[in-house]
Amino acid sequence: MNDKNPSKPTTKINLKFYHIIQVGKRFVAKIVLVGTVMIVLLSTVTSCSGYRHYTFRNIISDSSFEYPASYTITSVNEGELQAGAWVLLTPKLRPEGSELILVAVKKTSNDFPDYFTSLDHALQGVQKEQYTRDFKLQDRSRVTIDKAQGEQIVYHFLLENEIDGLKAIAYEVYFQKNDAIWTIWAHALAENAEQTKTDFEHLLKTFKFLD
Repeated sequence: MNDKNPSKPTTKINLKFYHIIQVGKRFVAKIVLVGTVMIVLLSTVTSCSGYRHYTFRNIISDSSFEYPASYTITSVNEGELQAGAWVLLTPKLRPEGSELILVAVKKTSNDFPDYFTSLDHALQGVQKEQYTRDFKLQDRSRVTIDKAQGEQIVYHFLLENEIDGLKAIAYEVYFQKNDAIWTIWAHALAENAEQTKTDFEHLLKTFKFLD
């Protein structure tokens, strides 16, 4: 008779535990939500950057740079059997050879004592090549790549194929550090010129000497 309502204390305790559990669930849910948002944001930033880092090791002079993620490394020569070393990259979706990025280095020699000579030789050569015609130099200007002085050229040409010439554009930089002459090319069809220019400029900005 004295204990008229024996269930009330238990009910109050259960309600307290229920409230604590619900608050805990909401707290955990918020943490999960924030974590998910952060992961999505980080993934978005990574994918939007659209570039990959590459360390170019060779026997002449090491370097590093970032190249577009839409390209794949097609060929690497570290200079052991050749006069120079290079890494060649081509688009994953356009591997037919009409577009490419090339980073190359060679030692100075009697034939190529400096980057000026190498650049002029390249300009003369491209105008004589059988697979190109209608060469037109658009720009030639001074540049600095990781404190090394050099020159950049931009030119248009028609790339010969079996049917007709394809309008193409070339971005090229020649520079020198000590006894190593560097060349960076980005060749593309004219329709992809804007994106190629952006990728080329990004590569130049991220290029670093490692020795």
